[in-house]
Amino acid sequence: MKYNIHINQKTIVENKIDIDLKDAVILEFLKSMPLSDKIKKIILDNRVYFWVNYTYLIKENPLLGIKAADSLYRRMTKLVSLGLLDVHPDNQKLNRGYYSFTKKFYTLFESNEENDEDYDFGPTDENPEVPTDENPDDNSIYIFSNTNKLNYTINSNKEEQKNKKNIYRKFSHLSITQEEVSQIKELGYSDDQINQTLDDIENYKKNTQYRSLNLTIRKWLKKNYPNVKPIEEQTKLNLEDDFSADNFYSHFS
Repeated sequence: MKYNIHINQKTIVENKIDIDLKDAVILEFLKSMPLSDKIKKIILDNRVYFWVNYTYLIKENPLLGIKAADSLYRRMTKLVSLGLLDVHPDNQKLNRGYYSFTKKFYTLFESNEENDEDYDFGPTDENPEVPTDENPDDNSIYIFSNTNKLNYTINSNKEEQKNKKNIYRKFSHLSITQEEVSQIKELGYSDDQINQTLDDIENYKKNTQYRSLNLTIRKWLKKNYPNVKPIEEQTKLNLEDDFSADNFYSHFS
């Protein structure tokens, strides 16, 4: 299940895009699919068409309230008619729904891109290979919109995947590693304090101005919990209390 859905209501309202909340959730879920190496894709005319497994999308988004694949298909067709998605010309022959985002989609929504590559889409196909109509050996595909160059790198680099597993928390463009969190715990902060502060930063609407989640959470923790002492200092204070004069003589009374 996808835990968090970020919807750019401002863009939808200002551009008078005729979609409802369910359509917006579907678009948001689809947005990061081309970045996942677990999603089956076809490259045609330098565009990435990704397979949308209707059953899987419904399962991962229970709050949509969509029960049948046919209902989801009708909504996908609506997004195509609005010029936000294109369908692969061979969908009927392939007996699958492959879609690609349009330049209109990128123009409207690229300013609200969320880095959601780490979301685990799960084994949606037994063969995660990327079939390519052109340059089948080239696993790096570059797609261009009319405003910005969007670099979609389809990469199965094992070292990169290993580094992703070391991430403790990631949202938007920010992330923090297990090691960094361990170092913060040594400063005396509890798991609850750390996780609550990470939630606060994620929900802070101006978090896009931050560049390092590690430095940001340290500042927030210091401000929110000014009386917290490093574990080493806490241990020292406890020892001093244990061996204070009153405590020392109390052992002999």
